[in-house]
Amino acid sequence: DDNGTDFLQSDVEDVSETVAHSQLLDKLRKAVDTLPEDEKALIVAHFYDEVPQTELAERYGVSQQAISKKIAKIRAKLKKLLEI
Repeated sequence: DDNGTDFLQSDVEDVSETVAHSQLLDKLRKAVDTLPEDEKALIVAHFYDEVPQTELAERYGVSQQAISKKIAKIRAKLKKLLEI
């Protein structure tokens, strides 16, 4: 009989994962805040507001490929800032 220890262990692991996820989101928000305004606006529009790249391309007057390259560049910058 485990007297509920498996259940408690599962709860502890769930809480730990939630805390780790929350900390990562906090680090990501802080990293996004350090970006220049144009890069921040693009990342927020695409990832938070879920604006498709084709629509962003129309907004910015560039090709979808240019938007894709810009997003990739910004993501690489964020990855470096987060040291992932």
